[in-house]
Amino acid sequence: MIIPQENKAEVTKKIYFEPAGRIHTSQWNLINYPPEGYEFVVSKTPDHIVSRDFMFQNVPKLLNFLCIPPSLAKAILDDSFKKIPDNISLIFTYNRLSFRKIPWVIQVEWVCTPLGYDIKLLRRYRGVLERLLASDYCKGILTWGEPAKKSILLNLNCAGFEHKIRVVFQTVHKKDFTKMYNSDDEGVRLLFVGSASRVQYFEQKGGRLALEVFSVLSRKYDDLRLVIRARVPQRIKNEFDIEGNSKIKLIEEELSWESLEREFASADIFVYPTYELQNTVILDAMSYELPVVTTDFGSNGWIDDGVTGFVVETGEEVPYFCGNLIPIGITPQRRLVTEAVQKPAPKLVERVAEKVSILIENPNLRRRMGETARREVEEGKFSITKRNEKLKRIFDEATSEVCHK
Repeated sequence: MIIPQENKAEVTKKIYFEPAGRIHTSQWNLINYPPEGYEFVVSKTPDHIVSRDFMFQNVPKLLNFLCIPPSLAKAILDDSFKKIPDNISLIFTYNRLSFRKIPWVIQVEWVCTPLGYDIKLLRRYRGVLERLLASDYCKGILTWGEPAKKSILLNLNCAGFEHKIRVVFQTVHKKDFTKMYNSDDEGVRLLFVGSASRVQYFEQKGGRLALEVFSVLSRKYDDLRLVIRARVPQRIKNEFDIEGNSKIKLIEEELSWESLEREFASADIFVYPTYELQNTVILDAMSYELPVVTTDFGSNGWIDDGVTGFVVETGEEVPYFCGNLIPIGITPQRRLVTEAVQKPAPKLVERVAEKVSILIENPNLRRRMGETARREVEEGKFSITKRNEKLKRIFDEATSEVCHK
């Protein structure tokens, strides 16, 4: 289907959007608000694909067992047999390679995501990835931040495509609301949201670490509150007595955006000490005028340390990177990461707690950081306007060149 555009200049070029699987909510922000002169076309919302079908559930597992990236196999099959609409000027893929003889641009979260995150698959299919990215049909390689760009440069031979790699930040809409700051007698409210769209992200997004930090700080501040919007494992609920703690509000069900907005709007500090890739929920928090405390891994350059929040160094306490790669699968490195997530190092808890404590004790600093964060979303590098300025230049270059291969 073609996504209708409102209040846009006349569309002259169509871009076909091809994700590796489900379209992420952040991608709908791109699809519905493209650069001037362009229009995105998508086939359908992947939420409605036959996910319950036995074959669709088990074929990816079989391909992984055979060391074949499911995303690569799907791309080959789709590009060989799936017809796309006529008059397409450019293909935009998300974490997905393209084999079509049409100019394409790819957005990647990390170097291994087009092959399914697994390091062993990256090593096996590195040549395929390098060849496709160096092809004349590939017109741009977009990343969400400098760390993701670095992961490509460190792990691939980029001689044929380094000039194509560009950082284009994610964006969220500016929010039409007036921030109501809590009075001193209401205390300070911390907010942890694993994902704005899903509830299953907790430990990997730093939820347990956030709880450890709250446990430390609640002994120091009587009027501190914590709101968790994520599904928390029962063993952790029992360990921290979450269900019996009046200072913790747990939201495990799916919420309408209006309900979730109330939690953002009434919070004072957004605590997101993630162990995984950044999530646009950080930008949502910024758009609601919240200072953010996150990790150096999770922010991926989104938080300006000391300006829009604090970025805490994970250091040796989180042995996450190996050649700037995310360890996936059954590997010694991955086991170390799992242990670090399930039992946060006391020094890391202490560092995060220290930064949150600074914000608790300095309401003026909270307000200043929150206001700066909101401006970055509405007018700065995370605004739709700035993003589209970059994308328009990339799309203009891609659609004006002639492919030779």
